[in-house]
Amino acid sequence: MTGQVQLATEGALAFVTLSHAGKFNAMSRSMWRELRAVFTSHQQSSTLRCVLIRGEGGHFCAGGDISEYAGFRFEEATLRDFHEDDVWGGLQAMLDCDLPIVAQIEGNCMGAGLEIASCCDLRLASESARFGAPIAKLGFPDGTARGGAGFARRGRADCPRDAAGSGGAGCGRDETTRFSQPGRACGRGQRGGAGVREAASASWHRRRHA
Repeated sequence: MTGQVQLATEGALAFVTLSHAGKFNAMSRSMWRELRAVFTSHQQSSTLRCVLIRGEGGHFCAGGDISEYAGFRFEEATLRDFHEDDVWGGLQAMLDCDLPIVAQIEGNCMGAGLEIASCCDLRLASESARFGAPIAKLGFPDGTARGGAGFARRGRADCPRDAAGSGGAGCGRDETTRFSQPGRACGRGQRGGAGVREAASASWHRRRHA
């Protein structure tokens, strides 16, 4: 099982769910490609107003699926293909999306999870949210190194760098309130509920009048 990126719509809202059972929704290579396809297909939607991205089973995303790394990590060409095509392809599709994107963050939000969250206009963190960048210990660059201008354009250039400063140790929601614009949290009881919908609506109106 390599995981999947699920898409569902409800009215004017699109729900993108990262799903990788048993791995806290760690991103596999196929999931990066699916993420790219999902956001590319909705870049200029005339019927949707907002995209909510979340993880399945009480966790956002624990990073990349390191069980796959042995297949490409030690060859320059395959490693470049992973970062330039798979990872950056997914992140760039999010940055290019005209719709406002809201991240609903619960549990682990590490490495690749931070990169994905940093591509969102709003990040709503629950009390269980934990942030960190353990990928730094493997000597990998994070995807934001290439996309600094894009992150700055959407008003979030500082987020991945601040999180990476934890050295992979991880930090809780109270230590990362700057990730959430407007800095509010949603409890697990609000999963997909009124709190998230209110934020999605606010994000759409803010982007519309920017």
